Amino acid sequence: MHAAAGGVSLSAIQIAKALGAVVIATASSAAKLSIAASFGADHLIDYMDKAWPEKVIEILKSHKRSGVDIVFDPVGLINPSLKFVAWNARLLVVGFAGGEIEKIAVNRVLLKNVSIVGIHWGMYAKFEPGTVSEVWKGLFELIEQGRFRPMVYKDREYVGLESVKFALRALGGRETWGKVVVKVSGEEDLAKL
Repeated sequence: MHAAAGGVSLSAIQIAKALGAVVIATASSAAKLSIAASFGADHLIDYMDKAWPEKVIEILKSHKRSGVDIVFDPVGLINPSLKFVAWNARLLVVGFAGGEIEKIAVNRVLLKNVSIVGIHWGMYAKFEPGTVSEVWKGLFELIEQGRFRPMVYKDREYVGLESVKFALRALGGRETWGKVVVKVSGEEDLAKL
């Protein structure tokens, strides 16, 4: 689970844990890894360390596994992840928050019989609307069971429309985790909407 402190990844961690997976989480700082652990990640790796793929391999050895079955990637780490995937692994491309769109040597995909799947959630409403309702149904079941909780950034509060620019700066500066919420309050803010 790459970028494990982001809102989408924190959701994916909770779903993976509900399905019985062992989750190896990567993030860019100890603080973000701590957040991932608080949402259920089993193993934590700082991907700013250039040796992070080798650390994943060591974790796999401790579980007597030859590779990971699923890679969840919203940042652009598919290429280095190909070093430790299992035969028939699925690599889910969710985004490129790291800024670079990767070019992949397809021979590496062939050698391990992996599938690289793009996930564009917003387009499901257009092309597979039934899937949207099924996903929501599953999420609501996990919420009712207490196995899925919101991931609202709480380290700083953003109140009022004038705070939107500060919230966006914090997001752009990778200072937040989960989902940032701006609270709209008072008649003045409501009138601006």
